Formats: sequence, structure tokens, C-alpha cells
Amino acid sequence: MNSKKILTIIIAVALVVIIGLFIWQGIGNSTGSDSTTTTTEDMAVTDTTLGSIGKMNDDIFVEIIAQSAYYARENVDDATGWAAHMETLYNTYGVTEENVIAYGELLSNDSERSAELMQKYELRLTELTDAVE
Repeated sequence: MNSKKILTIIIAVALVVIIGLFIWQGIGNSTGSDSTTTTTEDMAVTDTTLGSIGKMNDDIFVEIIAQSAYYARENVDDATGWAAHMETLYNTYGVTEENVIAYGELLSNDSERSAELMQKYELRLTELTDAVE
């Protein structure tokens, strides 16, 4: 196995873990309340133990994890294509994989907000799925 393929697999696993934690946090701690969406400006912290969140915000985070999950589900055997797809997404929004992971870490500390974003993620993933069918 070449080093590029190993790196691709490591990136895929890291994102799946972050998305899994995000989903688990949202489902496990959902309060069901209607609250306003917090922005990165409201989150005084922009650096985490995993790094800077950069330009990340709720909308970009939801779009990236929904697109990632959709592409991975539709192209299960295409790790190289998935890595290229993710790189395109990061470039489109001016963020990095590290920004996404750091943002997920911040969200893991806010269960109410995680639950709200989980709902947005589910809606966006459904939209992506329905658009193809």
C-alpha cells in the first residue's frame, strides 16, 4: 500500500470519527429546545487543542460533513476520489481539514448547539440524496 493511500485512509477515518462524535453528541444530548444559532463570533474561542477553526462556521461545517457523508456513502470503494472531493470542498470554503476537526471539537462542548446542527446535517444529507434520486 503506498503512502498516499494510507494518508487518504487516515484522513477518512479521522473525519468519520469527528462526524461520529458530532452525531453522538447531538443525539445523546438533544434538549429539543428552540434556540438561536451561535456563530463563531459568539464562541469567543477560535483555537482548540486540535488547532484553529479558521473561517469555519455552522453552515460550512454542516455542508462539509453532509457532502463528506454523502460522497462516502455513494462511492464506498473510492478512497482516492473521496480525498480529492474533500480537498475540493475545503478549497471551496477556504478551510482545511484541521479547521473542520477543531470546529467539531468546539461543538462537542455545546450539546444544545450540536443537536441543532445535527438536525441541519440530516436535512442537508436528505437534500443531497433526494436530488440524485
